[in-house]
Amino acid sequence: MPRYRRRTVWLSSLLVLSAIVFLVGASSALAQNPASSPRGGWQSGPDSYHPSRVIVRFADTASAEVASESIGRLGYTLGPVAEFEPSASFPDGLRIGVINLPSKETPDAAVDKLCRVPGVLYAERDYVRYKDQAAIDNPVMPNDSNFSQMWGLHNQNCQYVDPRMGGSPVDDADIDAPEAWGIYTGSESTLAAIIDTGCYIFHPDLAPNI
Repeated sequence: MPRYRRRTVWLSSLLVLSAIVFLVGASSALAQNPASSPRGGWQSGPDSYHPSRVIVRFADTASAEVASESIGRLGYTLGPVAEFEPSASFPDGLRIGVINLPSKETPDAAVDKLCRVPGVLYAERDYVRYKDQAAIDNPVMPNDSNFSQMWGLHNQNCQYVDPRMGGSPVDDADIDAPEAWGIYTGSESTLAAIIDTGCYIFHPDLAPNI
């Protein structure tokens, strides 16, 4: 085989090998990194998670300081810690911490190590979660005859303009109540406290539930 032909074959093989390595690396990065562009609260998306952070729950009997020392020995950094008051589900309260990882540590490796740390009940990836798209496509519209005026709950196409407010309304500037009702409409076992001077207990929407 002529020398120039052998050189061409060698260069072609090298280019093919480089392309394979690049594609494998890109696929691995996409599997771990969250979406590059921000998503709205009602958009569906892939199951992604933060590439350099995990979440841990501390044991009720362990102090955050003791756990922080053990976490530091692994080369990790303890970020914000959220402490919740005791409740029916968590009688002793609940403490959740954010763990920042060094550049070369993967979340899966960190979860495996952190689950063995004294004072840490469990660790998990810091997932990015999205709402149920089926509920978005099938919102629940109430039969309230004045619902069209409740622009704070639903304001599609600016169907109502409050005459007491100045300026121009912003389309869909609401809390997406019908979309939320498409996911969950509440339960009689859930108690609500009204922080006000009182309420009209004979209102037809309230009377059956007071």
